[in-house]
Amino acid sequence: MESPGATIIPASAKPRRHTCVCGNEECRLLTVCFQSCDDFRGGFMALPTTTGKLLAQLKEHKLKRTLVHLNQYSSNKDNWPCSIDRRDRSTPPEQTGAATTITSSSSSSNNNNDDADMESKFIANHHFHPEILQTMMDQGKSNIDCMPVDLIKELGLIEKGHYTAADLFYGKVPKGMTSPVYVPVPSYKNARDDYKMVATRWRMTKLLKELRQRRRGNSTLAPRGEDNILQPVEKRARVKENPLPGMRTDNLEDVQRAACFFAEEADFYKAELKRMKDEVKLRKAVWRGEEERLERFAKEEMGGLSRMTISSDLFHRQFKNVARNMFGFEDRSKGSTLSSWEMTKNFIKAMWDIDHVEPTMATIFDKGGRRKRLSTFEQCLMALMWFQNLPDYHFLASVFGCPEQVVSKVIKCWAPQFYEVGCNLARLPLTKDFLLKSYPQSYLDLNFSNYVATVVDGTDVLCQTVRKHRSVNVIQRSDKVKHSAFRGITWSLPMGLVHEFTDPFFARASEKAIVRVWTRHGRFRDIPIGWLISGDKGFDQTSGFYPHYNQILHPAFLTGGDKAQFTEKQMDWNRKACEKRYTSEVVFARFKKYGGLGQIMNRKSFHYVHCLWAWAHGMANMYLPLQTPANCDYFPESKYSKKV
Repeated sequence: MESPGATIIPASAKPRRHTCVCGNEECRLLTVCFQSCDDFRGGFMALPTTTGKLLAQLKEHKLKRTLVHLNQYSSNKDNWPCSIDRRDRSTPPEQTGAATTITSSSSSSNNNNDDADMESKFIANHHFHPEILQTMMDQGKSNIDCMPVDLIKELGLIEKGHYTAADLFYGKVPKGMTSPVYVPVPSYKNARDDYKMVATRWRMTKLLKELRQRRRGNSTLAPRGEDNILQPVEKRARVKENPLPGMRTDNLEDVQRAACFFAEEADFYKAELKRMKDEVKLRKAVWRGEEERLERFAKEEMGGLSRMTISSDLFHRQFKNVARNMFGFEDRSKGSTLSSWEMTKNFIKAMWDIDHVEPTMATIFDKGGRRKRLSTFEQCLMALMWFQNLPDYHFLASVFGCPEQVVSKVIKCWAPQFYEVGCNLARLPLTKDFLLKSYPQSYLDLNFSNYVATVVDGTDVLCQTVRKHRSVNVIQRSDKVKHSAFRGITWSLPMGLVHEFTDPFFARASEKAIVRVWTRHGRFRDIPIGWLISGDKGFDQTSGFYPHYNQILHPAFLTGGDKAQFTEKQMDWNRKACEKRYTSEVVFARFKKYGGLGQIMNRKSFHYVHCLWAWAHGMANMYLPLQTPANCDYFPESKYSKKV
């Protein structure tokens, strides 16, 4: 591949003679050589001064990175070779003739007083990448202080290693630019090889120019002065005319004519290419000028969900309820300044270590106007929307501007990770110390024979009926809800925190059978010996399923025949056993707010039901306790708070 510096970069003016701060003899010779070809790389850039106040931090960073690349950096700033400005800045620039450009400065001042008061240091242009120099020439600049990040990415200089993250500046930047920006650095090392091609091109161009002037533009195929040109170019069987003689490589006349002919064609195509490039630059300039305004209009004023707005800070700052409805996170504590969108970003960062990137035209579309692939953050956001609300794929595809097949692949890729997060949030190890510290005062007031370790309960989630397979149809049927359903068991602490749950089963399985399956394989060994388990009557006679044979605390059964009634003592016991067990129902109410589990589940989602089940249990734990622990200072609103 040809080097980007192999072509001549024409200089707009004759360069002054200066000395580069690198002090290298080869650098001096290269500068002289480029000057002989009237190339812009034979010029110099003035190093910034560190004594000024205008964009001082930017110029200091530019000088520092320049010295680092030249291997002349010193920790002592007094040793830095920089320009020294002794000019009087008390007079306005209009009266002194000083340059007023912010992003660039010119080194061709004609003010003798300024030259006397300005002690400048210079660096040769050939130290910088040719594409940066060409961009400067196109913009009519002879010096620059900073460049947009998009320009460096567009030129591909980051991938090639010419610019790194250390060259970025995050402070105050010139008006009209957005931080961070790149400072120009002398990182180019191929100037010597480029000059070989430049010198060859310059000499060949000069030779062709002289040759065309001498031949006066005569590059026709026929010999000069020949009248009869109506002759075929080669002998044919049925053509009696003599053909035109062929051109010979050893004939100087023919070679010169061929060179002139192709030089004329090259001039035509160069002019056409220049016209097209100017048109593209004009369109880019118009596009860049309007891009920021269009983005801000789409995010702050137009509204509506799209790939540009769904992950935009500006959009969610303007439309605050969208994030709460789409992603479900909300901080209801008094005095909280965290918005739902900020909580969503923090949750994604905490769980998957993915940083948010503000969407722009450049992050969504490539140079050809085609849509780029979804970023990792956008994929996670799409999966989060699906796991929270279970919208159909068509809706997600319309929001993110992608085919439904892409949505399907994203959900398939992220489902195991959401399952893992749900398990990490809702399958928790227990310790006796934690159970005692989190034990509610309201349970202490009930005076049970021992502490209640956990509350067990089951729930059914409605689903579509499979009619194609008879066996599946039968095992789907739930006698509890009189419909096809999934069934699962959940164990939660008296304070309302879920610490264990089963995977979903078809509802034909009884609650006792599911408990028997799930209490095997080493589970529930962390429930202390002798502690109670609270449940309804359906969990009677399940004590033997637990490793420590914990007693099940449930309401009394009515015995004694048809006319039997509960005694007053039994009714008191039933009320006492059921009074605080409402927490399990609240857990299920929270559980069914997520993943579409509160509605009839579509058959298309069956293969993700275990992931949705785990995720919903994890989200059910993202609330305050239902029963406040006794003597707890963490929740100041508690009526059982420690009194001093």
